[in-house]
Amino acid sequence: MRHAIIAAVLFGGLVALPQPPSQPATEDRLGDLVQSYLWPASDAEFRAAEAGLSADASLTAMTRERFHDVEETMRRGRRTYPAAPARVDGRYPVIELSINVPAGPAVPVLVQLPSAYDPRTDWPLMFAMHGGPPGSAAQARSGADRMVKVWADAAEKAGWIVAAPALTPSVTAGGRTEQRLPYELFHPEQARAVIAALRARYRINSDRMVSTGSPDFSDTMPESEIVYGRM
Repeated sequence: MRHAIIAAVLFGGLVALPQPPSQPATEDRLGDLVQSYLWPASDAEFRAAEAGLSADASLTAMTRERFHDVEETMRRGRRTYPAAPARVDGRYPVIELSINVPAGPAVPVLVQLPSAYDPRTDWPLMFAMHGGPPGSAAQARSGADRMVKVWADAAEKAGWIVAAPALTPSVTAGGRTEQRLPYELFHPEQARAVIAALRARYRINSDRMVSTGSPDFSDTMPESEIVYGRM
């Protein structure tokens, strides 16, 4: 969501009346402000960055080149990432995260890092969704676990991160009738929230993210393709 907000604010300035090229500042704080706004270490840091972006008139009438600087900063992601857990027998254990999503319950996400993972390098992401809809949160968690196991060896050899969400927003509730489906879809905005949280924790190459799943995973997220390339 913050990616969309900052892009909208800055793009709004970009398409305003043409402005003469601005002189480069002695100290360029743009990268620092974007980093603090999108990936703050604290609420205070976020509020300070938000105030700085709002108060800097040069950011509402920037050149096209300046806008590309902002875009590149957003694409590169944060400068530092949390350390990975210790390896066990040469490989990382499966990591379980709980990620809050819009208009739905928290989504457990199982993450398998390749053994060569290093946060100083960009890594491709496989977003592996289980079939659905699940009958319970436990079944959703079990489905995510199966997806990690299916792809773990191939992803290890290829050097990919595997992230398998347990699709708790799609847990069935009641029986199906002609008037209603007994479950909610896993909506694109919920998937975006999950991917944004993953990108904040792991160094993921935004140009190399793919989705996969069991044959009926499209029941729970029919528009999964729109998640990628629009972060």
